This record gives sequence, C-alpha cells and structure tokens, in this order.
Amino acid sequence: MSEEAKRLRLSFHGRIIDHLGIQMYQSPVAAIAELIANAWDADAEEVSVALPAELGPEAEIVIRDNGIGMTFEDCQERYLKVGYDRRQKDGGTSLEKKRPLLGRKGIGKFAGFGIAGVIRIETVSKVTGEKTVFELDITKLRGESDGDYVAPPADVEVIEYEGPDENRAREAHGTAIRLRRLTLAKRPAPDAFARSMARRFLLHQRVADFKVLVNGRPLPEGEDAEKVEFVFPRDYRDDQRPEGIRIEPETGWGEEPLGERKIRWRFLFYKDPIDEEELRGVAVFIRGKLAQTPFFFNLVGGLGGQQGMEYLSGQVEADFLDDLATDVTATERQRINWELPETELVLEWGRERVKSLLRIWRDRRAEKRLEAIEARLAPFARRLARLPSSEQKVIKQALNKLARISTISDEQFQEIGEAVLTAWEGGRLKELIRELAESPDMSEARFLEILLEANVLTALHTAEVVKTKLLIIKGLEERIARRDKEPDIRNYIADNPWLFGPEMQTFRRERRIEKLLRDVAAEVGMEADEDWQGRIDLALGSGDQLAIVEFMRPGLTADWDHIFRFERYVRAVRAKLAADTGGPFKFANGYLIADGLSKKPDILSKLQDLSSSGMWAMEWETLLARAAAQWEEFLEVLRLRAPDDERLQALRPGCSEAAAGAASPG
Repeated sequence: MSEEAKRLRLSFHGRIIDHLGIQMYQSPVAAIAELIANAWDADAEEVSVALPAELGPEAEIVIRDNGIGMTFEDCQERYLKVGYDRRQKDGGTSLEKKRPLLGRKGIGKFAGFGIAGVIRIETVSKVTGEKTVFELDITKLRGESDGDYVAPPADVEVIEYEGPDENRAREAHGTAIRLRRLTLAKRPAPDAFARSMARRFLLHQRVADFKVLVNGRPLPEGEDAEKVEFVFPRDYRDDQRPEGIRIEPETGWGEEPLGERKIRWRFLFYKDPIDEEELRGVAVFIRGKLAQTPFFFNLVGGLGGQQGMEYLSGQVEADFLDDLATDVTATERQRINWELPETELVLEWGRERVKSLLRIWRDRRAEKRLEAIEARLAPFARRLARLPSSEQKVIKQALNKLARISTISDEQFQEIGEAVLTAWEGGRLKELIRELAESPDMSEARFLEILLEANVLTALHTAEVVKTKLLIIKGLEERIARRDKEPDIRNYIADNPWLFGPEMQTFRRERRIEKLLRDVAAEVGMEADEDWQGRIDLALGSGDQLAIVEFMRPGLTADWDHIFRFERYVRAVRAKLAADTGGPFKFANGYLIADGLSKKPDILSKLQDLSSSGMWAMEWETLLARAAAQWEEFLEVLRLRAPDDERLQALRPGCSEAAAGAASPG
C-alpha cells in the first residue's frame, strides 16, 4: 500500500450544521440573541431587529448593526471558519472599543438556522470600505442527500463584491444579517419578543454606547416597578445585610465578595405570583449576556417560605466565570456546568441567598399583612384593650402566623382575623388559637381546622365546593357506564384534573408539546398498535411539572406489551424534556388507566416498580373510587366541624357507586 493510500481524511456529514444551529436555537429570541452578541463583539453602537409584519415565502428577519463590518479576507478567514476563536486571536477584547468579547465557540453564526433556511450576510468594512454579500443555504450545506459527507472547505457563492471605498467605509460600515425562508410556526409578537430579548442582556442597561431596537423601538429597561414588592439587597435591614456587600440605592443592585472574586446581583419579589416562566427564578449573566436561564440554584423542597419561589425573579452577574480556562456555558448559552469547582462556588452562594431571602420574604410579607389587619381592626381597638396584655399578645401572634400563609388573600385574612378575635372574646377556640400563635409553622390542615371552627360561613362555602366536585365525579362515572365517546371522556377529565387527586388541582391541559408527544409515540411504536390507536392522550401541566396520562378504552385490559410501551413512552418524554433545557417543563410523571389490572398478578410487581419511578397504573373503577372517597371524607369532616348548623348538615349527597364500593368491606 502506497503512502498516499495509507492517509486518513476527516470528513463531516452535512447535517452537522443541524447540531450547530437548528437544534440549539429553535426560538427567535435564542437565535437572534446570538447575532446581537456578534454585533457587540463587532463594536456596534446600535443593533436593529426588523420583524416581519406577517409570515410568508418572502418574509424575512433582518438584524442590522453599525459595527466595524468585515473585509473580504475577514469573511473568509474569520466568519467562514467554524470554531474561530476571536478571544485567542484578538486578546479577548474587541478591536476598537476594547469590549470584552462575548463570542467564544465560533459557531453563533449558525444560530439563524434555528429559524431560517437561508442566512444572507451583507457587510461593509469600516477599515477598507469593501462590501461583500454572500449566502449560507442550509440545504446546500447539508448536501444533496442524507448520505452526503462534506470534506472542508465548502464553496460559498459570493453574490456581490465591491472594492475599497473611503466614503463607504466612513458612512455605511456595519453588517446586516437577513434570515430568509423562515421556519417559524407563528410570527413573533414585537412587544413580547422585545421583553424576552431584554431579559437575555444587561448590556443595553449598563453600557451607554450599545442600543438594541426591535421594529424601531428600544428594548424595555426593566420590569414594571408597580408590580414589585421587595428589591434585594436594597431592602435588607441592617441586621440582615450580608457582610461586605456594597449596594447601589438607585438600582437596587448589590456587589459582594465571593472568595477572591466579586459577584453582582439583584432579586425582586413581586406582589403576585409570576405567570411568565422565563421571568420566574434567577438568571445568571456573564459579561452582560444570559448564560443560565432562570432557576433556583437546583434547590429542592423543605424550604421555609418555599411558596415565595412563585414570586421571585432575579439576576446575577458572575463575569469572572468568563476568565476561566474552561468554557462553563453550554453551546446554546442557556445553562452553566455547575459541577466545576468555580461554578459550584456560585451555586452554593445562590442556594444560601435564595433560602435566606425566602425566609425574609415570608416574614416581611407577614408583617405587611399584620399592619393591614391592625388598620382594619382599628374599630376593635377598645375590644382588644379590654383583654389582658398576655391575651392581646396571643391574638397578635396568631394573626401574624395566619398572615404568613401567602395563599390567603387580604380579604380572606380580614375575615379570618375578625373571626379569630370574636371567637376568643366568646371564650371559644382559645386552645386552638394559642396553638396557632405558638407553633413555628402553620400547616394548611390545621389552618383549615381553625377556619372551620371560627367561621361557619366559610365552612359552608367549602362544603358547597366539595359537593360540586362529587357531582362531577358522578358525571364521569355515568359517562364511563354509558361508554361515551373517548374525546368526550378525555375533555371531561382535562377540565377536572383534580380527579386524579387534590395535588392535581393546579394542573391544566397542555398543548404546547403536542408535537413532542406525537414524535415520542412514533419512536416507541405506539401508532402501529391497533389497541393504542384510539387511546386518549392527555398532557397536563403545572409550573415545570408535566403529567402524561394514557387511557385505554373502558373494558380493555393492559398486557405486558402495553405496560412496557407505556414505560418507554414516559421515559422517552422525560429524555426529550431533559434535552430541551429551554422548554417549560423539567420532569414528567405518567398515569396509565386501564381495566383488568388486578386480574393480571404476573404484572403487579412490574406496576409496583413503575410506581417508585413516578409512573402509576390504576383501573377506571379505582380512579373513581379514590376521587369520590377523598371528597366524601372531606365533606364529612366539614359537617362534623359544625354539627349544629342545619345548612352544613343538609349537604349530605348520596355516595357515588364507586365511593360506596371503595368503602365496603368486600
């Protein structure tokens, strides 16, 4: 064999472009944020994003900047070299303004392929005035067929080139990126797009010579101050402030030492729960650009004031992470590798900050509510004054504990507070109220007990709600007995997800991931199974949790094949969610409803194993029995709390057949 024949040659499949662009930047915000970062590195002072008025074959998104642009040689030696490291070549700063460079991997140029099939580059060099226009077409870069491999270099057609020109260099320098042949399902809404883009950068807020426009309007500077209740570290009290922190009073930002380094941060607690997923949690920025989408530093349950997470939004600047030899951010710039010693330092700091601020938020919110209740109870001042000072202290402590339960509205707090005061004056509930005042935490069950004792009207309202739920359960039982059409049963359950249990009360039908579920079903072979073709698929979501419900038609039994396919289906969904780090959901549980499970003893052990992994199976009869029994028992507790109230005693519905069956010894 000759020396030439012995040579090996590295080649790349054309679809490697998918991994560098499409699969990591599938939202307009994520894709265009990379191109805005490139404009920062090019010393642009203004970047404009023009979104199309409507989608169509000719629609395009244009990102234009007034940076230094590129010469023809720059296009070849810098832009078209995949993985070109400007930091190593240029010393880590931009050429003119000496800005810290954001780009590190040299592949952000492909981000546009996440939302477009063609990227057209039009650039004019500030140095020479050269104008160069060329296109990158993903179809051509991929190759003509799935089997094509591309051995670099790949030819790129030059559409237009004009030589050096001093006037053009002075007046028209910069770069325009045109994203064409858009693959978007819907047109980006300019206002929502601008808000999301503003949350990915801090540069436009802290640097005077960098401005981003969306359809001619600048990005919003910050969130609506009217919606914010507390800003930390600005709102720390003297005895709560971390040692060594320096606070900017006007902005609320703080800077504090972290070992030998420094970190800047600001956490906001809103007055109401935050609905927008991308706003809830703490985002981490490096050099003014998002590096970690909002999260809670991987904290789990068991926190004091944990409900405050729904109200918390924050930003952290950890620029020193960019000085590490190792690149700590993932390719799509939405998550950080938290397993490194340097990043783990930030992670531990964040955990402690969040935990301490959740406790402070809980106490501070309770104080504000107590002030409000004292103002509302002003007419009762004489009544309180007639009580011994020790009893006044107990009542105030009890009100403070009630105020810490964030799910109680101000109106409910007022009503309960007055009821507690009246009950104490009448010599009733003293032991219960004293327990409430002295307990470190107030469980919802104990709170319900006090509420029912202190206010029969509230108990009556609660009982009416429970009775309504029992009627809904009865309605499902009748639909199953009549063998109603499957879509009707599915929709009925989707409207009442609490049928699976009270913990599902906040879940709602989820349509955002229907394509993901169809793709998973195809991967695991469900579509080929006749028994499963008519199944009722239902996805329910709450926060970052997803519940996947698979129904088999009433009367059908599940065999080993169904069980294995259900398990594969749920695990495949979990894998998809884990890969989609920018998606709304972090984890999925599974529910399989089918008849005849109890008659399959050989698969019971398998079902028990699945239950320990968050995948549960039950029969239709069990579903009905569980739902009915829970609410029947709840209603009975309510009635026992007020045995002398005729209105409550009248709310005794007949047990459903399913609940009766569950309660019977047989």
